[in-house]
Amino acid sequence: MARKQKRGECSGRRSINLTMLNQAEGELAIRQMIEAIGVQAGDTLLVHSAFRVLSQQGLRAEWLIEEILASLGSNGTLLMPAMSWRVVTQNSQLFDVQTTAGNVGALAETFRKNYAQFRSVHPTHSVAGCGPDIRKVLDGHHKLTTPCPMSSGFGQVLSRKGKILLLGVGLECCTSIHCAEEALFPEIYLDTIELAETYSCIDWSGQIHTVRVQRHRKLPRDFQKFESLLRAIGKLRSGRILSVNWICIEAESLLNLIMDILQHEPLATLASSHELDLKPH
Repeated sequence: MARKQKRGECSGRRSINLTMLNQAEGELAIRQMIEAIGVQAGDTLLVHSAFRVLSQQGLRAEWLIEEILASLGSNGTLLMPAMSWRVVTQNSQLFDVQTTAGNVGALAETFRKNYAQFRSVHPTHSVAGCGPDIRKVLDGHHKLTTPCPMSSGFGQVLSRKGKILLLGVGLECCTSIHCAEEALFPEIYLDTIELAETYSCIDWSGQIHTVRVQRHRKLPRDFQKFESLLRAIGKLRSGRILSVNWICIEAESLLNLIMDILQHEPLATLASSHELDLKPH
């Protein structure tokens, strides 16, 4: 009896997409992507990713990270989310900048554990990074009550005119869009300060900080709608590495676009069918 094919599983000749690469082939594919993205020495790059399919094809997270770092050079800055909102909750309120695992996938965790020089102190939305002034870029995240202030790593890539790489994911994972929401309309997109949650955060020196966080309200977002607009103004590039799609956005242009749209339509980042309820939850 034939084995039933599982959902998402390749069949027939399409299984060639999962052929295992050797290191030379993998590194070549990565360099070709980096060239297409337009990464330059000295750039700031924030990477969001879903790495499982690339891993199944033999690509190693270490190869990708090291090739990106080489392209950025000694004056460049690489950032990846190290968010822990799934594991640091009101039932488990302690965050340790050195030991709390992130919940954003294998590539980001490999970077956090083996390459990052610093990680911001924040219980739910920390960012890991490396670069010549990385402490300045990521320090102070815990001093504000919102998850993604402009001073966080998610906002710093915008102000530093960096790039945002979405590898295997779409704009739905572009956390920097929350920076614009928080800056313009916190009353819509965040829980009130009265509902702020309290956490204990251990920093790099072992000092414990009491941090209050206004959680993002659970509103259905539709960030994908902005892709065509960014593409139309020439601020978004896209392509494929092996069988996986990537998108790269010029961060400053993203911020300007989202801020302008939100100022005219405060609910613009929400799914159009959603009816907003501003009652406390």
